Amino acid sequence: MTGKPSMLTNTRKYSGADSVLIGDGSSMPILAIGDTCIKQKTSSLPLNDVLLVTNLTKKLLSVSQLTNQFPVNCEFSNVDFCVKEWETGQVVIIGKRKGDLYVLPASPELYFSHRFKSGTAEVWHQRLGHPQSSALQMLKNKGLIDVIGTKKLQHLCDSCQLGKLSHLPFSKSEHTSSTGIFEKIHCDLWGPALVLSIAKFKYYACLVDDFSKYSWIIPLRNKSDFFNAYLDFEKYVTRQFNKQIKIFHSDGGGEFINSKLLTHFLSTGIVHQISSPYTPEQTSIVERRHRTIRELGMTMLFHSGAPLFLWIKAFTTAVYLMNCLPSSALNFETPYFALHGTHPNYPSLRAFGSKCFPYTWDIQKHKFDPKTLPCIFIGYSEKHKAYKCFHPTSKKNFISRHVVFDELIFPYKPIKKSFKTTNQPQVISIFDSWLPHTNISSSTGAITDSASPPCQSLLLPNDISTPQNFSPPTDPTESQQQYPVVESQTSPEINADNGFAHNTISSDTSLSQGCQESHGSAQEISPLIISETPESSP
Repeated sequence: MTGKPSMLTNTRKYSGADSVLIGDGSSMPILAIGDTCIKQKTSSLPLNDVLLVTNLTKKLLSVSQLTNQFPVNCEFSNVDFCVKEWETGQVVIIGKRKGDLYVLPASPELYFSHRFKSGTAEVWHQRLGHPQSSALQMLKNKGLIDVIGTKKLQHLCDSCQLGKLSHLPFSKSEHTSSTGIFEKIHCDLWGPALVLSIAKFKYYACLVDDFSKYSWIIPLRNKSDFFNAYLDFEKYVTRQFNKQIKIFHSDGGGEFINSKLLTHFLSTGIVHQISSPYTPEQTSIVERRHRTIRELGMTMLFHSGAPLFLWIKAFTTAVYLMNCLPSSALNFETPYFALHGTHPNYPSLRAFGSKCFPYTWDIQKHKFDPKTLPCIFIGYSEKHKAYKCFHPTSKKNFISRHVVFDELIFPYKPIKKSFKTTNQPQVISIFDSWLPHTNISSSTGAITDSASPPCQSLLLPNDISTPQNFSPPTDPTESQQQYPVVESQTSPEINADNGFAHNTISSDTSLSQGCQESHGSAQEISPLIISETPESSP
């Protein structure tokens, strides 16, 4: 038996009820059973079922157990003793008598093992390559190392901090969520976009209500435009919902940390909460909105093959649709219902980028003109109960309630030409247009089809293959000069009465037109057609 677990291997728990009785009459419990080995210069003697006894200062060897396990003879004299093999008579171990005890001498190997199997927790931490404290605890419990003193490190290891320090884990916020709408607003800016929109936008501001999870998007040409846009949003909240924003949460960007906005917060009593530097996790709500907006918007662009200068239209439509989708944070209710108390009108939704025909007879010059122009659907009007339709040739937006849709046709999507006639529908991939230039020859002649990316930017050459009346514009500045604004009034900027409300489209509500039977002036038809240039609504 021994009191040092470091001497044992194959340690296993002792399940018996026995204990060891010592000379003073007290008993010591048996913790475990293991195996060890007695080694001398030329021989070794393995020992099995060695008892591990707490606080035992001497290692004791039972002669009866030794002779039961091995065929050996033990010879004792008044000065020494020896253990010999029973058949050969070869000496296995030799010891000397000290007082009334027979003692085995410690070999150099045993001395080395005893010396380096013991150490403090700090020493073992350094020997094992600076592992975590739980690793030391496991090795100690298994009896593989002998830890002197406490098992925990007394001091913080500076080397571990220098070599292994990482971001601390984020626990669940102790602050309860908002109890009402507009108590807390999360905000962040996205951009700059690599491709300017048709209205020269390259940024957008995303605002999320903490209670309803409702999102707003405000297109911006410059970051400095955010201050005025936020003031308009604050007026919109006050007028439309009779609420006051209490907390404004953002990162430490320059568009939020400036004298004008901070002065406004101080004068209105709004608490400005700022996330820690380089810690986007603290603004995770709006950061995840950015990702969802981009993924949903780019998916619609790729599916429809629409050019990249329509990205702001796709992103705005994405936000409108996100507010109509169930959210797990709201027990699978929609943000639209959480804010307005009513459900959105889902039958009014249409496929983004699909072919559509808005009613344009009221703005035609003579009676032989067609009653419509082929367009593509680019979203829902924020100021009207109507659809937004984009005419690629003139680069104009038509806003009308009277629109006929063909949601199976996407005019901007490249059409794969084939000489074979088949009744089966042809599968067209958006990546077909990215293939190299190919020439197809036939007996009647040669046909050349020049491919181009499905999303064509205004800044790129106009080489996309599209059906007639759907060729994308080449240059925004040239087209604006070639196609001037039709309406005589300039489009209104964002204010508290419009620009933020996402109205649903009702089939029984008609859009009032300026013209009746006769074809009036441009000022009379301004609700029907607007130019894209002064766009500023989110």
